[in-house]
Amino acid sequence: YLLTAKKKGENIQNIDEFLLSINNAAQYAIKNFYRPEINLFHSTTSIHESALEEGFSCWTNFAYLKAFYLVSKVNSELDTPDIIPDRILVFKSAFKHNLFGIMVSNHRFLRRIDQKGNYDFKPDFTLLSPFYFGFGKETKDYVDNSVSFLERQLWDPELGMIQRYLPFSGDIEIHTHSGNGPWLQYTAILAQYHYWCKNIKRGDELIGLIDNYKNENGEIPEHISTCKRFNGFMESEWKTGIDFDKEFDKHILQDNLDFDKILEEANNMHRSYKEVAEKCMIPVDTMEEGGYILFVTPLMWSHVEYMKALLYKHGLYSNDNSHQSS
Repeated sequence: YLLTAKKKGENIQNIDEFLLSINNAAQYAIKNFYRPEINLFHSTTSIHESALEEGFSCWTNFAYLKAFYLVSKVNSELDTPDIIPDRILVFKSAFKHNLFGIMVSNHRFLRRIDQKGNYDFKPDFTLLSPFYFGFGKETKDYVDNSVSFLERQLWDPELGMIQRYLPFSGDIEIHTHSGNGPWLQYTAILAQYHYWCKNIKRGDELIGLIDNYKNENGEIPEHISTCKRFNGFMESEWKTGIDFDKEFDKHILQDNLDFDKILEEANNMHRSYKEVAEKCMIPVDTMEEGGYILFVTPLMWSHVEYMKALLYKHGLYSNDNSHQSS
């Protein structure tokens, strides 16, 4: 907000309150979540909302790096040395240097380093984190290798597009709500990468696949699955309570969370699955698994990433923090 207002020449009311909040947030994050002896930020969960990412994940740490780049940008453009101290800016530079060296193995990025120090080499959409947060130019060789790996490993053979991770549903940390399948916002981000690399044909192929799964109103879902997978999920995970146990794993819930909140979300899940069964199953006789389902339609995030992909295609979006953040 501050950088956009500055660029548009708009007056920012109570700017010192914004700056103080930014400084407090940065200081709190470093004090409570940064492990200086490891040079990484720790989290119990992240974008996938499960313990799958507990430890030091690629997504979490590049999200922090992006945030500290924005803090630095605010400092330089709004001239805030009295509120945002130099040590925050020094930290950003050191953290970046360490992150680019630590979160890499075999010439590609890692999904995470777990809390015991084990390297997690599994394929995951989050290997695109460096690109997504604007560090594609600085890490291009590693990003290229990571994309080649995840696109090959996560491609859905029945539906096309990429899954968020491999669906080993016997693992308590692996969620497959309504049945696993490709996630359209992540596929749109993959299209962004290909457009950025001038692989226009591949980008168009991915966008075309997304277009195939829009509903009658042109709306894009969160993810899709096959009818067979959805029915299997309902029988093996939802009706048995396994999906509930995964979603509300006490290990990653906030301490002393009111059970009413859990019950409310469980009811939301039940309502969503019921809606899929009643309204969102699309039978296709030519598909081996009976057709497909749309889950969470429309999802704003899917539409945003789709739009960004088109901006990348036409050279209207930059994967460069020196420009993108302003």
